[in-house]
Amino acid sequence: MNRAKLNYWIDLVIALAFVLSAASGNVFLFPPGNATALGVSYRIWDLIHVWGSLLMIAGVLAHLVLHWKWIVAMT
Repeated sequence: MNRAKLNYWIDLVIALAFVLSAASGNVFLFPPGNATALGVSYRIWDLIHVWGSLLMIAGVLAHLVLHWKWIVAMT
């Protein structure tokens, strides 16, 4: 896989992980007042939030590794 395709897939993973983390974060920020949100329990929302956030962190780290030479050159 060439670097452009790898970068695309890493960025896609970061974007999807961000959506999961942001959506689940909004569930906790604006709770609906019952034990579920959109038919999903808060325990599941918590798992989605934690794993989405960890996936986003891993994706950002991979993105930084992939672009490290550019980062060094620009700084």
